[in-house]
Amino acid sequence: MHEQGGFNDSMLKSEPVRAVINETYDLLSQSIYRIEQKVPAELTAALKENVYRFSGCKTDVQLKEMNSLLRDDKGAIKPYYQFQQDALKINDKYNKTYLNTEYNYATGASIMAAKWSQIEEDGDEYWLQYRTANDGLVRPEHQALDGITLPPSDPFWDEFYPPNDWGCRCTVVQVLKEKYPLSNSQEAIDAGEAATAKPAQKIFRYNAGKQKIIFSNKHPYFKAVEKEKDAQKTLNTLANKNADRLVLEWAKAQESNRYEFENLHTGKMNLSSKVARQYFLPHTKTAEEKNVFISLAKNGNKLRFEKFEPLGIRKDTNSPKDVKNIEKKKNRGVVGYNVYSYNYNSKKWLIGFEIIDYKFEQPYYINKAKKP
Repeated sequence: MHEQGGFNDSMLKSEPVRAVINETYDLLSQSIYRIEQKVPAELTAALKENVYRFSGCKTDVQLKEMNSLLRDDKGAIKPYYQFQQDALKINDKYNKTYLNTEYNYATGASIMAAKWSQIEEDGDEYWLQYRTANDGLVRPEHQALDGITLPPSDPFWDEFYPPNDWGCRCTVVQVLKEKYPLSNSQEAIDAGEAATAKPAQKIFRYNAGKQKIIFSNKHPYFKAVEKEKDAQKTLNTLANKNADRLVLEWAKAQESNRYEFENLHTGKMNLSSKVARQYFLPHTKTAEEKNVFISLAKNGNKLRFEKFEPLGIRKDTNSPKDVKNIEKKKNRGVVGYNVYSYNYNSKKWLIGFEIIDYKFEQPYYINKAKKP
């Protein structure tokens, strides 16, 4: 930064800055690796994507704060030793004090996200009860939530599922319906709003497991980058590359790439690393779209057939380039496309599957479904 005479958004692509982002990500994502074997792969993929974006935004914010200390009152660049002392103070704040708190929070949020994944499997078979650590360190506003008992489907859990602040040690437990009385939903929501009434507390009003995120999109790091189009564009590119890597790592680690689902016309789905790398990932724009690939392994039964598309329907048969492309697909066995609708992250998607010799299908492209 001192050599360059300042920091700008184009430097986010540089190796030193990417190294800071990756180092932050590697540390914070350790909390997710702890739950990886206990939850669906699509959940950990989404959580890692959120943590990567958080790491990128955090790096951008701290470097801009360092940049503000680069020049003296007259606008001249400070001597290196003087700037170094100022920069190291910023580093200590972000990468010691803040990072320690963020890591502890990420660990708690990962555990609670994993717990929610298990709760969802049971639906409303049990009530869900809010519980504090029940010791002298519990803050009064969280103590006011202790014992709230509601069905998992109640809207209270959308915003006040723990952790509800930095250092929050609260949790939830499934309880038998006949053992505990049901709380009043609106009174519980009012108590939750009171417990998170301060502006700095409102960023915790979300459910890590339900929204598949560790850090809220309302966090100051995210909000700061939202105002900077160039930084946001670069960080999106880096996050998408990281998502590509995670999808390919997942695909390579699978013992089998063929999955059987009765609702598919061919009955079989191919999710190999080759399909991901050569066909599906190049047709995606966001990390969310990329993560759909992983989710299909366990949720392919949720695909709903919409239509069949003949090979070449999206191409110009008068274009030599398009004709060559069609022939290339024919040579590798593509006979057309089955288009399925699919719900993921509370959104409806349309996924085009290549049909290979009428024997199996593999995801090729994805689009967000248009609202009716």
